[in-house]
This record gives sequence, C-alpha cells and structure tokens, in this order.
Amino acid sequence: MIKSFVRLILLFAAALVSCTLLAEIYHLTAKTIHPTWIAVAICNSAIAAIILVLRCRLVKNQTALTPAANLLPWHSIPSNIKWYLPSIALLSLVLIFITVGTLFGERETLPINPSQISWIIWIPIIEEIVFRVGIGDTLRRIGGAFFGTYLSVIIFSYMHSYPTYERLLAGSTGIIVGPLLLAVCCEWIWLGSRRLGPIITFHAACNATIVIFSLTDSRWLTWLNVFYQ
Repeated sequence: MIKSFVRLILLFAAALVSCTLLAEIYHLTAKTIHPTWIAVAICNSAIAAIILVLRCRLVKNQTALTPAANLLPWHSIPSNIKWYLPSIALLSLVLIFITVGTLFGERETLPINPSQISWIIWIPIIEEIVFRVGIGDTLRRIGGAFFGTYLSVIIFSYMHSYPTYERLLAGSTGIIVGPLLLAVCCEWIWLGSRRLGPIITFHAACNATIVIFSLTDSRWLTWLNVFYQ
C-alpha cells in the first residue's frame, strides 16, 4: 500500500516536471513562431506524430473501459453512433443558449477569424492524440485506470495555463475549469469507444462553440469566461 502511494506521488511529481519542460519547449518555439498558439500547435503536432508511430508498434489488444457500458438505453445504441451523440448534444445546447440569449438585450457579434478554422480542425486532432492516446494511456499503464485517467485530466487542464518555470514561480498557473471539463468528457468517450473519431469530434464541437458564440452573440464569451480564468 505504501509502495503504491509513493509510486503515485512520484508519478505526479514526474508529470508536473514534464508539464513544465513541455511548456518551456512551447515558450522557446514561440520566440521564433508567432502567435504563441501556433507554436504550441506545431510542437504538439510533432509529438502527435511520434506518438502515432510508437502506437503502431504496440499490441492493439487493449481492454476498453466503458464507464456507462451497462446503462440502458445507452448500452443498446450502436457504438459507431452513440459516441458521437455527446458532440451533437453539445452543439444543440449551444444553439438553445443562443436562442434564449437573443431574448435579453441587443446582440453583439465579432468578425470571423481565419485561425478559428484551425481551432476546430487542427487543434482537436493533435491535442487528442497527444493527451488522450499518448499521455493518458501511458499514465493508465503506469498508475492504473483510475489514477492514470485522473492525472491525465489534471495535466490537460494544467497545460492550458502555460506552466513555464517563470509562470510557475509567479503563481500564474493552475487548473482551468473549461479544459478540465473537456478532458473529463473526452477521457470518458475515449475509454468507452477507443476510437479517435468521437473524441476529436467532441473536442472540435467544444472549440466550435467559441466560433458560434462570437459570430452570433459574443455576449456568451463574456458570460462563459469564468471557465477559462
């Protein structure tokens, strides 16, 4: 028991150090590539490529952990459909919010930003490969299903606070609620489906909500900002 506890502490410490080192790589890359989010995306793209190569060499017979596998009627829905339903539900909820929001005051819209297309397509693909397939599955092999998944969620949220050594000392890093909730949902979908399609689609749907809000009623960006502070 004590040995397992020490192992988890060491795993957590190693994850914290790794996050800081990765953030420093982002920071160094951002000195030559602008803006910062593109530098981060390029770094993650390289990491994702390495993960996919290593992944192809591993044994593919893995047990899928499905938290809701025995819950009806969820269990009766075909697997190639049900894991896309969270994405559909999210976008439907966003449309309802926007419709309700139009009833309260004047709407304010923002111009479309070309980079928003990358946020919907490029970013979800590389981040899901890096954090779910790479980091998440590695942590589960080391720390077990529960603690590995828990730590994977924390890391994903923590990395979105850009935890460089300088920011860490300044106390400017932490757990961001928005990415935390996204990670919880994507981990659940990944463990249940073991398919990249559903988690990339859900991540893309989450990022698309920002674009939808900005193009239709930007007030929601202010109202939901609490999830990203």
